[in-house]
Amino acid sequence: MSSDYDKFKWWLGEIEKEESKLSYNVSKIFNSCHLLFKLLEKYNISGEGFSEIGAMIEKFTNSNSFEENIVLFTQLYKKSIEFGFFMIPLPYIETLERMRKTQYHIWQLFADSWYYNKLVRQYNDRRNWPSRYEIARKYGFREKPFIYDNSWYQGPSSVKMIGICGPSCSGKSTSCKSLRPYFGYTLIQLDRFFKKQPGGVCHGYPDWDIEESLMIDRLIACLDQLKHGEPTLIPSKGWTEDFNRLIYPKPIIVIEGFLLFLNNNITSFLDKRVFIDLSEENLLKRRINRDGLQNKEYTIKCVIPHYRKYRQVLLNNTELSINGEDNPAVIRNEIKKIIERMKSSV
Repeated sequence: MSSDYDKFKWWLGEIEKEESKLSYNVSKIFNSCHLLFKLLEKYNISGEGFSEIGAMIEKFTNSNSFEENIVLFTQLYKKSIEFGFFMIPLPYIETLERMRKTQYHIWQLFADSWYYNKLVRQYNDRRNWPSRYEIARKYGFREKPFIYDNSWYQGPSSVKMIGICGPSCSGKSTSCKSLRPYFGYTLIQLDRFFKKQPGGVCHGYPDWDIEESLMIDRLIACLDQLKHGEPTLIPSKGWTEDFNRLIYPKPIIVIEGFLLFLNNNITSFLDKRVFIDLSEENLLKRRINRDGLQNKEYTIKCVIPHYRKYRQVLLNNTELSINGEDNPAVIRNEIKKIIERMKSSV
């Protein structure tokens, strides 16, 4: 009984914490965008869509509503991508992730409304819980619960899966995360399927860059469920083997990760296979920039040799190759075009 109560209180606590974080971060982002917009305006740099973006920023400045700010932020992000401005720096993508996390907890409360009523019956005093309707009004959901709608599903062919493969630091994760709010696709990252223990040892280091370190069978099972229109559970973090995150099938599903094209059982699900190619020199440089010097030896002795070993095999299973040496915005635009073409065919 107490565990049910604790779980429910945890949900509410998470919502409150995330609301506080988001209010600060969304405000910070809009202020940055506002300054950038004024700077571009000052030097007469204009273009299609500027007036719409400017109106969104001004509207945010005059808004005190958390719910409205979330909507405005999402609209601004989509519009900036649509017109190629990329006004929002990539580190701020984490804020969108927090938005998704907050929305997940809110939806969970409503999707499990029967569970809420069950708890109310168990705890007659309700221990000062807010009603479902109070929560709904606060977050703009009114009294309607979140219900997954799969009316679009017309069989496996209505679910298009895109595989984005490439070495470490090639830009695949960053691009896929940054484009997700624009397209609203389901994203699966191969890194989440790392086992608790590595599948081998490389020069004395735990070897994570081999297929044996991944729960490939579980990934295949998850892809099969999504392809057949069924929700599935995936790990929310790698190296845990804890399948605790519920995801739903959507018309577009993107899967990204190194070694993604190595297994034919995985590639058989993919309707499009894209490889981001990167030189070994840049791989090392970017890994050092990201992780510092502490993992340099592992990168040189394990990561790069594995990439060298598997690169041609992965390329052979690729339909389209993107130059990973390009600017991140260029890589992102290339992937955006691929997803747009795939979306138009759904």
